[in-house]
Amino acid sequence: MNNYNPYRKLATLKNGEKILIRFLNGQDRESLIKLFQNALNGDIEFCKEDLKNPQVVDHWLAPENSDRILGLAAVDLKTNLPIATLMLYRGRNTALKVGEIQIIFVSRAFQGSGLGSLLLDELLALSLQENIHWLKVEVPLEQNYAIKAFLARDFEIRATMEDFFISTKGIPYDVALMMRPLIKKEVEDF
Repeated sequence: MNNYNPYRKLATLKNGEKILIRFLNGQDRESLIKLFQNALNGDIEFCKEDLKNPQVVDHWLAPENSDRILGLAAVDLKTNLPIATLMLYRGRNTALKVGEIQIIFVSRAFQGSGLGSLLLDELLALSLQENIHWLKVEVPLEQNYAIKAFLARDFEIRATMEDFFISTKGIPYDVALMMRPLIKKEVEDF
């Protein structure tokens, strides 16, 4: 999916710190692995993939997946290291126009700074360029802050699913299936 010109955008967080948002690339491998290895289990508990497994990062960065996976990184300008990521998986075949947000990870030091929302806003704009018609995400009901952020960006809760996610501790969680159309249907005039 990374068929764009090089994508880079400077942004300012709520606390005034400047960060750079850009596509993930192969040079991020080691720093992403270290970022996830140092993450608290509570910060990755609801991720659909085992972020502590380096093979997950390898899968994201593999050239053969570039048409299906769009990965954004937020980079701390002081350290030039990734501090947050957002992963969008593009559907296949009949779901080709659907993008699924699978991971939004913000390192502990930057949580509450608006960084997750900045990444989501950038993803919305990039998804339109990619001709994606729908975005979907599954959010545990316990993550009220995330649900509010998606609702504020015109996502709708389309269903709630009981015991849909199971934590690493074996605890089931109810999940909201949230969707947002990106392409508006044309209305006929008469």
